[in-house]
Amino acid sequence: MGKARDLRKRIRSYFAASGDSRYQIRFLMARVTDIQFIVTDTEKEALILENTLIKKYRPKYNFNLRDDKTYFSLRMDMSSDFPRLSIIRKVTRDGARYFGPYSSASDARAVLKHLYKLFPLRHYPMETCRRRNRPCLFYQLRQCSAPCHGKISREDYMALAEGAALFLEGKNREILKIFRERMSAAAAAEEYEKAARFRDLIRSIEVTVEKQKVVAQGGDSDVIGFYREGEQLHIALLFLRGGTLTGSRNYSFSWEMDDREGIASFLNEYYNQEVFILRK
Repeated sequence: MGKARDLRKRIRSYFAASGDSRYQIRFLMARVTDIQFIVTDTEKEALILENTLIKKYRPKYNFNLRDDKTYFSLRMDMSSDFPRLSIIRKVTRDGARYFGPYSSASDARAVLKHLYKLFPLRHYPMETCRRRNRPCLFYQLRQCSAPCHGKISREDYMALAEGAALFLEGKNREILKIFRERMSAAAAAEEYEKAARFRDLIRSIEVTVEKQKVVAQGGDSDVIGFYREGEQLHIALLFLRGGTLTGSRNYSFSWEMDDREGIASFLNEYYNQEVFILRK
C-alpha cells in the first residue's frame, strides 16, 4: 500500500528487474494477485488516504519507521496532588506532560539532577516517603521540598511543578514572570521566608538561562533535515522549545523512490505514533 505522483512509474519499478530492490519488495510481489488504485486531487489527499488505509488494514510490508536508538522522556502527571518527574520509554496519551526526548536514561537522569537543584520536587512515591520518620536526605540537600511531611503547601508545590514544566519546555520568561509575581505577593503578605524562596529560585534560573545557547527567537518547532546516500535516506529531527535546542533524533532507512515521498512517508509515520504535534 502506498502513494505516488506517478503511479505508472511506481508500479513498473516493482516488476522491472532493475527496479525497486528493497528487501521486502521481493516478498511483497510474490503475494500480489491484484492491483487497485484510487486517484486523488492533491498529494495531501493522497497522504491522508494512505494514512487511513494503513490504519485500517495494517499491511505487512508497508513503511516501518525504525529509530537509530531507544529514547527516553520525562513524565509528570499534573493532576496528582504533588506531581513528580519520572523517566519513561514510551509516551502515551494519558493527560500527563512529557518532556524530551533524551538519547539515554543517563542523559535524562542528568537533567533531573540539575532540575532538582532549581525545583525541589519529590523524588519518590508519597507512600514510600511517608513511612519514614523524617524527610529524606534530599530535603537536607534542598533538592526536595518534602511534601510527604507537610513541609510545603500544595499551592506552593504546584508552583514549583509548573515552573519545572515550563523550564523543561524552554519557557524561561514565563517562569520568571510567574515567580516574580509570587515573590511580590508573598512579600506584600509579609511571608518573607516564602518570598526569599522565590527570590533564590529566580536567581538560580537566571544564572542557568545565561549558560544556555538560544538558537531561535522564541517559539516551539521541530526542524527536519535529510541527506541521501545511495539507497539510504538519513533524516535528522531537531527539537526547539522556547527558542532553545532541547534535543534531536536521527533515522536512517532504505528508500529508492524520490526524496519528497520518503520524507512525506516518514512524517506520516513519525507523527502517527505517540508523538504530539506542536500547535501554534
